Amino acid sequence: MMIYFATSDPAQAWDYIQKAYPGRQVDRASCAALLELVKADVVRIQDPLMHAQVGVMPGQNWSDNRRDECLAACEAIKAI
Repeated sequence: MMIYFATSDPAQAWDYIQKAYPGRQVDRASCAALLELVKADVVRIQDPLMHAQVGVMPGQNWSDNRRDECLAACEAIKAI
């Protein structure tokens, strides 16, 4: 059995993202698409203090047809 500490709360997800990138200036605008996916519980953001790094995992409303949208939202953060 695996236990994941991940959130579908956008405010908590934003906090996790900021903790995961302490040396970067991650602005909320670059995370907007990802946070909307979190709000809709399409994806969840893992707690970086419980995992080696921040991770994105499927939420309750995950659908394979939204995969490209999710990947694009994650790439926007990597580009910073």
